[in-house]
Amino acid sequence: MRNLPQPLPQSRYNNPSATAAWRYPLDRGERRRLDRESCAGRCSVLATLALLVLGACAGNPPVEPAREPAAAQAEDSVEVALRRAEAASVDRVKASHYFDALLALHARGDSAGAARVVARLRAVGDEGKPLLTALPEAARRRFQTIALNIAVANPDQAVGELLAIIDPAGRQQEWMAARLRARELSAAGLYAEAAGTLISLATDPIEDESQVAEVSAAIWRYLSSTAVPELARNAAAAAVPEARAWWSLAHDFNSALTGTEQRSRWHRWRASHPRHVAARFPPQELVDIAPDPSTIALLTPLAGDFGVAGEAVRDGFVAAYLHARASAPAGAAAQGIHIYDTAALSVEVAYQQARRQGVDVVVGPLRKAAVAALAATPPDIPVIALNSLESGGREGMIQLSLAVEDEATAIASALNAEGFQRVVLFDSPARWAARARTQLEASLGDIEIVDFRTFLRVEDITSIVGDALHVAESQARAAQLELDLGATFEFTPRRRDDVDAVVALVDSAELKSLKPALDFHFARDLTVFAPSPAIDITDLERLEGVRVCDIPWRIHGDGLSDAVGAAFSLSRGSYSALFALGVDGFRLANQLPRLAQGRTPIFGSTGTLFLGDDGRIRRELAWAEVQQGTLVPISARGRERAASTTHRNSE
Repeated sequence: MRNLPQPLPQSRYNNPSATAAWRYPLDRGERRRLDRESCAGRCSVLATLALLVLGACAGNPPVEPAREPAAAQAEDSVEVALRRAEAASVDRVKASHYFDALLALHARGDSAGAARVVARLRAVGDEGKPLLTALPEAARRRFQTIALNIAVANPDQAVGELLAIIDPAGRQQEWMAARLRARELSAAGLYAEAAGTLISLATDPIEDESQVAEVSAAIWRYLSSTAVPELARNAAAAAVPEARAWWSLAHDFNSALTGTEQRSRWHRWRASHPRHVAARFPPQELVDIAPDPSTIALLTPLAGDFGVAGEAVRDGFVAAYLHARASAPAGAAAQGIHIYDTAALSVEVAYQQARRQGVDVVVGPLRKAAVAALAATPPDIPVIALNSLESGGREGMIQLSLAVEDEATAIASALNAEGFQRVVLFDSPARWAARARTQLEASLGDIEIVDFRTFLRVEDITSIVGDALHVAESQARAAQLELDLGATFEFTPRRRDDVDAVVALVDSAELKSLKPALDFHFARDLTVFAPSPAIDITDLERLEGVRVCDIPWRIHGDGLSDAVGAAFSLSRGSYSALFALGVDGFRLANQLPRLAQGRTPIFGSTGTLFLGDDGRIRRELAWAEVQQGTLVPISARGRERAASTTHRNSE
């Protein structure tokens, strides 16, 4: 309840009569009368005070001062302890006083003050060790409990240094330390490692049921952020049945297309693992699975200039529908789908027809102009548009698109994660490359673009690369030196040494010339990052070491992609991304409540999908590296290892 303002004591500022006398001047006679009365009053007060003083001198006992409040005493004890700690010259004494201050601050609930004292105890003392090591064992254990509690309660606190000096004593401290370690791993994007940290702890019996439920929820949170292929790998590699069951549950749940399929897989898993932690204390997401929509409509062009693109989307949508239907449990109600050709009908007419037929969700349209036309009047049925508008979101409409900006963001994130600081940027004159460059520059943060060149002609790429890497300058200096000395000598040109990596926003033909040009100009050790338009999957021979971000459908594949390859030719080749877009349109239509909650991402065929506040879906892409002529998927941890190897080789 809010504290209400208390009434002010009566004074000349809030007493109406006193205020009036203060504001308006008195006449001289009235002022003399008041002065006489005031003088008489003062004399009376002085006389009374004199009698009181004489009475005190006559032997009355002195009045004891009131005791200080407990809070003030605690504050004084903290200040005293801190002063003594600062004044102490021996680590053992200094640590003891800091520990006294820590106990007092913790007892009165001052977490911020306690955190500051924890930092002082973690600091290295005069003896070259953290001060806390000078504490007795019992005090060290108490310190660890307080420090762990403070860190667990403050999700923004960095915990790496604390974990490095903590030696957990007892089950409770082990659990708190594991939570912090998992949190640190999660902050670095290593969700599988975070989940594994807690899973290994949860395999031992835990007596406190509230803690068991907390462990279960935390494990599921990290598992739900782990890519589906990584879940499958960890399930296959797990040696402990309890751990293998966690990984397989997350894989089966997150790879399902519909809520019905998720529910069926969850029930089947729970029946097979009745004593598992997740079965006894199921994460809330497994309990709150929303029902699927009864009917879904797809709006896409099936003829004209965008006909083949629309057919690819339609085929992906239908393939996902057939797969979900085949996976549905016996007796489940069949879901209805309607497909409208927006090449034959205007998008407004197609939408109204779908509305009259009682569809629950609309997927599409595909063309940007059609999305804008449908967005002009806010729809009263949820719409998952398969393109995005520059002007932002619209009420009632979610926008999913294969925007190249997502790939530029992915490249910037990878550069930052791997610690690169200076890059050379090459791009194509194509419009998509300009959009990607704008997004890349906005996402790089502190990373510097030390040189930028555009390839206007493929035949000029070798010379452009040489100029960007300053190889020509090195050759010119050598030639001048030979001229000055009047002699020739053996010389190997050198490239500039202030570059960590290369970003290539180019097409496949340009990349096939760029990589050999980099090798020729002594830049073989520089890692090249490229978006999906730069890769021709059929010809990777000259691109060794290039890293590319692309949709999971093309890099990882899944059970669906393997199953539909023979039946749907557009699931492969240049239209495969649009096929995957159709799959995700169906997926999101069936998982709209989960998407809207935003608690966990949805692992789609076009990326790991997050719904932004503006109604646009953000995609995190998958990564692969060209190795011996093939694209090999790499995880975030794999990129870090590769990056460290590259740095070592260049030193």
